[in-house]
Amino acid sequence: MSQSEMNEATGLTLRVFSVYDSKGEAYLQPFMQKTRALAIRLFEQATIDTDHDFSLYAADYTLFELGSWNVNTGRYELLDAPINLGTAAAHKARLLADAEVPS
Repeated sequence: MSQSEMNEATGLTLRVFSVYDSKGEAYLQPFMQKTRALAIRLFEQATIDTDHDFSLYAADYTLFELGSWNVNTGRYELLDAPINLGTAAAHKARLLADAEVPS
């Protein structure tokens, strides 16, 4: 097991994410979550908030995973390339479609 896998298994790392704004041609301020699923959930909630830019301009925003941060050492471990986790538009469409499916 690698050091980063051991850190993740023991809860010493947080994953680092950012949203890319295609109109602004820049990444927004990074944020951290314990898991990818939690970051996606946070992003998805913003996509259905009708007052949030991620909802208003959903095609302009894409969520990326950038790496991890060790809480004990303060060191970042960046991925070789950011991982695309989907556009706000795609997440919003999936959430809205799921909401329309009868249970």
